Amino acid sequence: MVLQVIVCALAAAGVLLIVWCVIGRMLLPVDKRLVSVYVLRSGDISLEQTVRAFEWLCESNLMAGTLLVVDCADDVPQHELAAEICGSASCVQLCRPDELPELLKLES
Repeated sequence: MVLQVIVCALAAAGVLLIVWCVIGRMLLPVDKRLVSVYVLRSGDISLEQTVRAFEWLCESNLMAGTLLVVDCADDVPQHELAAEICGSASCVQLCRPDELPELLKLES
C-alpha cells in the first residue's frame, strides 16, 4: 500500500515536471535577433561568470542571440581581460560605448 502511494506520487511529480518543462520551453525567447547588453564598469568582477552563463544558454539552445559587452572600464588590465574573455566566446561581442548605437541598428 505504501509502495503504491510512493509510486503514484513520483508519477504525478514526473508528469508535473514534463508539463513545467514544455510550458517553460514555449515561453522562452528563442529569437536569433535577441541582443542582450552588459555594461562593464571599472572593478566589475562578474564578467566571466556572465559570459559563461550566456554561452551555456546559447549552447544548450535555451536562448539564442548575442551578448554585447560595452566596455566602459577605465583600467587597461580590465580591457585586456574583457577582450580575452569575450574573444573566447562565440556568441559574445565586445564593443566601446560609441559603437553601441550602430551595433543595435545593425541587429534590428
